[in-house]
Amino acid sequence: MKLEILDCTLRDGGYVNDFLFGENLKIDLLKNLNDSKIEIIELGFLKNGNHERDSTLYNKINDVYKYINIQNLDSKLSLMIRPDWYDINLLEKDISNSIGILRFAFHLKDLELTLHQAEISRSLGYEIYLNPVNITSYSDLDLVRLLKKIDSFKPEGASVVDTFGSLLPNKFKNIINLFDKYLSKDIKLGIHLHENLSLSMGLASIFLEKFYGKRNIIIDSSLNGMGRIPGNLPTELISSFLNKEYYKNYDLQKILYGIDRYIIDFKKHNNWGYLPAYSKSAIEFVHRSYAEYFYNNGLKLDEVFVAIEKIKSTNFLNEFNEELAFKVLNSLHNE
Repeated sequence: MKLEILDCTLRDGGYVNDFLFGENLKIDLLKNLNDSKIEIIELGFLKNGNHERDSTLYNKINDVYKYINIQNLDSKLSLMIRPDWYDINLLEKDISNSIGILRFAFHLKDLELTLHQAEISRSLGYEIYLNPVNITSYSDLDLVRLLKKIDSFKPEGASVVDTFGSLLPNKFKNIINLFDKYLSKDIKLGIHLHENLSLSMGLASIFLEKFYGKRNIIIDSSLNGMGRIPGNLPTELISSFLNKEYYKNYDLQKILYGIDRYIIDFKKHNNWGYLPAYSKSAIEFVHRSYAEYFYNNGLKLDEVFVAIEKIKSTNFLNEFNEELAFKVLNSLHNE
């Protein structure tokens, strides 16, 4: 049974820097992660639009090859698709067979569109991974229905995605038990965890204790946790833990070199990591963009907590409504 890390720095980390890593940095970081013995490296998004050479957003598979030399790598390579962001007619066969994995991150409302796009992608030779986002918004019944549909599609893998960083251990255990029960044993199980509650390492440990040696598993992480604030499970922490406890052999020195050389400067300009405002949004299962909006618009922490309580009483918990956020912000300014 395989245990693999999927490093998503170049993809999820793009939320910090508008996906503008720089052409040379993309190349160097890819080589660094490969030399660190990370099994899977996610290069970015396939997404509609006009994208710069420095970006990790791409229209087509061949666009990746224009900007990055991805020959002679040991790591497997992936790209992510949000089906509501991408015209699947732009997808082409990867004639070099270097980018073998496409991961689909989707909301429940886009399930049928996702399966349609995923089937087209599979017909072109890609391994398909399905990542239902905002997993905490599902009732158990809805989640079971979803998992049965995923199982019938038979993707290569499927992941638990804690979009709002809201998962506490008991809820997490219940969800991974459902994934295990309703997904065939030949489907890899993955996790994508955020740092709202500083629980990503703890939850990863629970996941490993349950599935190590019993299923093929994949753990998403990013260098120094780089990702949309407050960030992700850090690659350096999980790789060191896996080396000590699960017989892995990641090159931690190279990982740390990559952080120091390529990531620290980004953090100086946009300091991701645990922040109390985002813990409140996570605890209340409220879209993290509300915390970001209130915090960046000058509310003190106690006011952010009050504002999120006001959002909690509306019908817009799971989707960010800027008009509502503006009204709540104004109401607090006028109190």
